[in-house]
Amino acid sequence: MPDRESLHVAELLGDGIAAELSASVHQVAAALLSRLPRLTMTVGYDPRFSHGDYGIWVVAGPDRATEAADVLRKHGALEVRNER
Repeated sequence: MPDRESLHVAELLGDGIAAELSASVHQVAAALLSRLPRLTMTVGYDPRFSHGDYGIWVVAGPDRATEAADVLRKHGALEVRNER
């Protein structure tokens, strides 16, 4: 599981339950978070897009991928990648 911010449980009555409650809260949170989908941009994303560059995403079947890449290069594309 990736590192996440820790939550601390304060013991208000001094009955010694803070450690058990803290462990339970963390287990429940981990179980809930582990079922959430990871929304990350991987295919088609490049960190350079966050710094002023831009990209063009072209959806093309395998039969037209080479043709699409050739058109992009012909019109000055600095880089063409096939991510499928």
